[in-house]
Amino acid sequence: MSVALELAREALHLAVTRKERGNQVYALWLLGEIAAREGPSGRGRSEDHWRRATALADELGMRAMRARCLLARGLLARDAGDAAATRALLSEASALLRDMEMAFWLAPAEGARAALGSPLA
Repeated sequence: MSVALELAREALHLAVTRKERGNQVYALWLLGEIAAREGPSGRGRSEDHWRRATALADELGMRAMRARCLLARGLLARDAGDAAATRALLSEASALLRDMEMAFWLAPAEGARAALGSPLA
């Protein structure tokens, strides 16, 4: 097990134990990032972590983290060849990122959507 994975799991454990739900979102997002870097073998775990982080971020009103999770999930769907999911996830992420003026995160979302031939909303 990598040190990053071990530390991310510990962060999630501490956040759950201490009932720090916002920190749970960050830990789940990080676990998704780590799993995604494992390539195709980590896709399922990555999607699971990001889906849980998205739902919790939405529940807590953490719009920026929700947008980042949607972006990550959209890029994962793109890598898996799921054009419909990619368009849906990146469209939602782009709308949130644009609304919050998060240009750094908006660029990859719109770039990936443009590569699919999806009009930018």
